[in-house]
Amino acid sequence: MQKNIIIGSYLVNLKTGALTNIKSKNQEKKTLTKKLLEFLIVLYEGEGKPVNKQDIIKKVWAGHTSPENITQTVNKLRLIFNDNNKNLIVNYQSIGYGLNYKEQKGIIKSESKFNKIIINKKIRCKTISALAILSLVMLILLNLNNNNNKFTHKKSGIHSLGLNLNCEIMEMEKLLVCI
Repeated sequence: MQKNIIIGSYLVNLKTGALTNIKSKNQEKKTLTKKLLEFLIVLYEGEGKPVNKQDIIKKVWAGHTSPENITQTVNKLRLIFNDNNKNLIVNYQSIGYGLNYKEQKGIIKSESKFNKIIINKKIRCKTISALAILSLVMLILLNLNNNNNKFTHKKSGIHSLGLNLNCEIMEMEKLLVCI
């Protein structure tokens, strides 16, 4: 059996019943009771298809419970998973219930940490780009000072880190144009 699955915004450990909200900033954690976990595992083993109510009763309550208990259990799980639209735990009328989930692939990090990594990379790229431009400008200015009275027209380009600049220098006017 797969150890972890994703239901809605929660990473679910099917061995321990631990839930982690992978979309919240603080990665809110919850733990399912034994019966809720057993119920969830029975739906998981149905592989997204409807699981007959009688099979659920046999596997979770050893054949001894009322249909109302199934409904209460489903309602508790929907509340835990914020399944207000009833899209995660699906009722197949007169048949049973099914579970919409995703298999966990790789390491899951919270959205907020992922966004921080992307933002930090963008900041680093902007800083490196700014340093590259500053270095180019300094080289051009040094070149201007060394060739005071000569007229030259130079073109150069910077094509790195997603920065595409075409620079022209006209030394007589001491003008740097970057587009």
